[in-house]
Amino acid sequence: MVPAVPAWAWMLIMAGALTPLTYLRSYKYLAFTSILGDIAVVIGVVTVVAYGFANFTIGNPLDTARFPPVVWSTYPNFFGNVAFLFCVHMVVPPIEQSMTKPSQFATALNISMAVVTVLNLALPAVCYLLWGSSVLPIVVSNLPETAWYGILARVALIVDLFFTFLVVIVPTRDILESSILGARCFNPNRGGRCRPSYIWNIIIRTLIVGIIVGFAEAVGSFSSMMDIVSGLALSFMAFILPAVMRFHLSFKKDDTYRWWLIVIDFFLFLFGLVAMFTTTYMAVLGVLSGNFHVD
Repeated sequence: MVPAVPAWAWMLIMAGALTPLTYLRSYKYLAFTSILGDIAVVIGVVTVVAYGFANFTIGNPLDTARFPPVVWSTYPNFFGNVAFLFCVHMVVPPIEQSMTKPSQFATALNISMAVVTVLNLALPAVCYLLWGSSVLPIVVSNLPETAWYGILARVALIVDLFFTFLVVIVPTRDILESSILGARCFNPNRGGRCRPSYIWNIIIRTLIVGIIVGFAEAVGSFSSMMDIVSGLALSFMAFILPAVMRFHLSFKKDDTYRWWLIVIDFFLFLFGLVAMFTTTYMAVLGVLSGNFHVD
């Protein structure tokens, strides 16, 4: 958006603003930022849809020649985007633990997931019917870069991702901190009990942000980065690991493990493996060959 400032510089600026926020100890401090992220999403969606209807005519979804229901060659890329949106259940437990009234979590989760699911199905469907096969992986990229509404939509996306990152990164940092800080005693108290200094948490979280920035710079494309993350991490967390854990726990507790549950878990496990390898392979191949859209 500002040619005088290279993309890597903007990335460092955003990382510098983001890193201190990762030092927060509880989700409750992110309530206000979550609202800002939601507002940014609404602004971006309204801008994209308004531009689409103002400049294009919505197509007939029954016209399979123009709108094929499935394009297998790009399915791994599609899965990467879908997994990035929906396969984030690992952030659910920390959110529940940070709620003032955890007993209301199930109701809040069901309502929010219903709304998000409807919106995430409606928006891509409308955009596909407006732009057809020319629709880009990151839909705001369909808007002119220099027009004020194009800038507005891109800024809204950046704001949303900025505040979403703070929530998504929590499970990763908690796992790493528990593994690293729980293994050694950096600051024993008088009773000999281990009490790690919070400075080590800050160091770990700073390193996490630094590694992510380096990875993003190496990949060079947001859509390709989504595919790699979805393929390697989210496929494993959403499909493979749950199936393996239920299989293991069911036999360990000597519970009745019905045959249809075995079939479902096997299907989830197999689907996760296929999605992991195909999505990651296509994304890495695109990055290595330079055949990707620069977001």
